[in-house]
Amino acid sequence: MVILASSGIAIASWFSLNMQNILRLEERQKSYIVLDNLYEYFSSIRLKGEVRDQTLKFDGHDVAWSARLIEPIQVGRGISGSVSNFDLGLYEIRFSVSFEGVELGEYQTRRVGFDRVRGFLDDI
Repeated sequence: MVILASSGIAIASWFSLNMQNILRLEERQKSYIVLDNLYEYFSSIRLKGEVRDQTLKFDGHDVAWSARLIEPIQVGRGISGSVSNFDLGLYEIRFSVSFEGVELGEYQTRRVGFDRVRGFLDDI
């Protein structure tokens, strides 16, 4: 009887541990999806200057982000070395992700921002 009871307790604790790991894995996978979406979002925005203290909501996650210029704005060059219509700058984007008030992490990425300053500006 003792062996049966102790084996039942062992199986129940093993099952409980597996369920906790599965739930943790599901939360982690959800945060990876949110991070992928955020990286995609940051690659799609057009940075023209520094941005401070912006907030977003992605799938229930709160995101606070800012972008700062880490390389000075430079005149763009074409393939032949001629001056292009764009000025370019390299920005570092720092963002923190939280879910239900719990911070999940702080991340950073770099993106090139551009602004059309020469040529015909009406066809942008």
